[in-house]
Amino acid sequence: MEKIKQGYKQTDIGVIPEDWEVKSINDSFRFLNNATYSRAELDSEGIVGYIHYGDIHTKYNEFIDFDHNTLPKVSDSKALRYKLVQDGDIIMADASEDYVGLCKSIEVKNIRNNKAIAGLHTILMRGKANLYENGFKAYLFLVPDVRKQLIGLATGMKVYGVSKSNLPQVLLPLPTSNEQTAIATVLSDTDALITALDKKIVKKQQIKQGVMQQLLTGKKRLPGYTGEWAFIRLGGVTDISRGGSPRPIENYLTNDVNGINWIKIGDVRVNAKFIESTEEKIIQEGVLRSRFVKKGDFLLSNSMSFGRPYILKVDGCIHDGWLVIQNYQETFDTDYLYYMLGFESTLTQYKSIAAGSSVLNLNKQIVSNLLIFCPQKKEQTAIAQILTDMDNEIAQLEKERDKYKEFKAGMMQVLLTGKVRLV
Repeated sequence: MEKIKQGYKQTDIGVIPEDWEVKSINDSFRFLNNATYSRAELDSEGIVGYIHYGDIHTKYNEFIDFDHNTLPKVSDSKALRYKLVQDGDIIMADASEDYVGLCKSIEVKNIRNNKAIAGLHTILMRGKANLYENGFKAYLFLVPDVRKQLIGLATGMKVYGVSKSNLPQVLLPLPTSNEQTAIATVLSDTDALITALDKKIVKKQQIKQGVMQQLLTGKKRLPGYTGEWAFIRLGGVTDISRGGSPRPIENYLTNDVNGINWIKIGDVRVNAKFIESTEEKIIQEGVLRSRFVKKGDFLLSNSMSFGRPYILKVDGCIHDGWLVIQNYQETFDTDYLYYMLGFESTLTQYKSIAAGSSVLNLNKQIVSNLLIFCPQKKEQTAIAQILTDMDNEIAQLEKERDKYKEFKAGMMQVLLTGKVRLV
């Protein structure tokens, strides 16, 4: 048995500092009724904010830094029977499609004179006995031993959920008041840095979209370039093909390091420009029943991530869920074609060409009929360099933000368990 350090004690939620206590949710919070209006029952002319469990999952981190304008609304009459949320209230989403999002909890702050109620699939809790400081409460539900208890209460198959009746006996750590304030200050300061970077990233992305709109349509020309642009059909200057899959695919998979890369949508990283590796390989015989592709080729998914272009950095084979664009290099700069294929007007063309289809899937004919602005290659390269530099700047900001997120996660691990003390 591991020896407990001096100044710490063993409790039902693990080892915590001696001057911390353990309280149940029932000791710490009282439950208030939440509304159960569906989205269809909301009122466009309403004035009371309505916090839906979907908003908790998608809009907020640990806190609602209250912006009344971003919430859907209900009328005063529909809100009357429910308590208005207050600063310091906890609103928990009681359902999620995965354990990661299960029991996601937010703390209300900066509500000022605005009105709002907790809505469908939420659990509203208000602190009692002044045990926990405002600004600290939401972090309680991220303590590892608290998360374990909440996950242990989850029921369901495709969607996991908890109920009010299960929550009262969940145990929470109770640091001293001064330490709660210190922990909350450190974590909220880090949150502020992350939020500031998020806003900067969004602004840079918006600027990039504006620059693309100018440069990729020829509305703004770069200094030194004057010639007219061609407007060409993609299928006339490139080779476009659909992939193919050897069947049953299980008979062609191999663990041999010398096997042929088998490229799937699962090999694509979020927001990636390149496909750089694959999880699976197939035997040489499978190449005859598939489509072999090479480094530098473009892949388009014909259903998922509709029309999103990826540049290959590996050779391999593709199944029939992919389209490949090859032999474009005589006409297009690679990066310029990447930006053109990902441009919003390209997606609009796809949808227009595919109009009337019951399912919006790309196929060889749709992609072949795509019309693309085509300046001289030197101008293409110059345009692509500007957009690449902007992407690199955004990527650097995202890397910095992710570093702070990792730092925050590490701090929560030690501060919320008392392994590192601030006071």
